[in-house]
Amino acid sequence: MRVLGVISFLLGLCFFSYGLDISFSYDYLVISTIAREQVFCDYNGSEHLLSELVWTGGDIGLAGLSSEFVFSNIVLSVDTAFSIKDFGSSYMEDYDFLNLGYDYATHYSVHDVIQDLYFEIVGLVGWDFSLGDAHVVPSIGWFYLHRKWSAYDGYAIYPVSPGEPYDPSSGTGSAYPYYTGSGTKTSLSGLVIDYEQEFMSPVFALSFSSGRLSIFSFSIEPYIGIYPILYTLDNHYLRDIVFLDRMFGGLLTGGDIRVDIFLLDFLSFYGGYRLRYIEMVHGSSSFKESGVWYTAINGGSGMVSFSDGFFVGLEINF
Repeated sequence: MRVLGVISFLLGLCFFSYGLDISFSYDYLVISTIAREQVFCDYNGSEHLLSELVWTGGDIGLAGLSSEFVFSNIVLSVDTAFSIKDFGSSYMEDYDFLNLGYDYATHYSVHDVIQDLYFEIVGLVGWDFSLGDAHVVPSIGWFYLHRKWSAYDGYAIYPVSPGEPYDPSSGTGSAYPYYTGSGTKTSLSGLVIDYEQEFMSPVFALSFSSGRLSIFSFSIEPYIGIYPILYTLDNHYLRDIVFLDRMFGGLLTGGDIRVDIFLLDFLSFYGGYRLRYIEMVHGSSSFKESGVWYTAINGGSGMVSFSDGFFVGLEINF
C-alpha cells in the first residue's frame, strides 16, 4: 500500500507538472514620486485646504523580484519591489493656508528628504486567452504599498506677527499676509517631520503580449484599483504632535510597458517604463498631543501621488 501511495503521488506530481511554465525575473527600477499630503477643515459648508505638504522625491533605486506560474490557461504572478538606494535631491515643501476662505498660502517651509522605506507587492491571478503567438490575460488581485519619508533641516518663512486665523465672514482674527516667496528665513535643524503610508487596493489588470517576434517581444499591462485604502502617520517633531489619517475609496491606476530581447531560448533581457497615479477620497483625521489622541471633528485628510520611472532586468523561463 505504501508503494502504491508513493507511485500515486509521483504520477499526480507528474500530471500537475505537465504544462506548467515557470518564470523568475530580477529587475532594477529607478523611480521618482510626487506625493501631496493634504489637510482640510470645514468652512461655511465646504472644504477649505488648510495645509499641503508636497513630498517631491528624487530618484530612488528599487530591486524587483517577480515570478509567474502558468498551468493550462491559468496565470498566477507575484511581483515585489523594495528600496535599495536613495539618490538624494528629494525635498518637501509645507504650505499653510490659514486665512479661511482664501486659497493663497500664508506660511511656508522647505526641508531635505530621505526616503526611509519603500516596499510593494502585487499578486494577480488571470486567464490566458491565446491569439496565435500573442496573449491577452485579464486578471484580478491585490496591491500593497508601504513607504516612508523623513524631512530634515531646511528653513521656514512665517509671518512676523501671525495673530489668529482670519475668518472673513465674521471679521475676527488678524489676517495673515500672502506668502510671496520672500521673507525672513528661520533655519531649522534635525528631524522635522516624517510621513508614512500604508496603501492597499484590489486591482484589475489586462496584459497584452506580442509573443516572440524573432529575438524580441513586446508587452503592455495597464491596471486599475477602484476602492483603495490608505492609512498615513505624520509625525511633526517640532510641534510634538502626530496625525493619523484614514482614507477609504479613490482611484489607483497605472501600468508597465516592456520590451524583451531574447539572449537564449530560456533567458531574456528586458527594459521598460512604469507609471502609477493614486488619488484618495478625503478621509478622517486624528491627532495625538501630549500623549492623548483626539478626533478632528471639523477636518479631514487627502492624498494624491504620481510616480514613474524606468527598469531593466533579466528573466529566466523553465
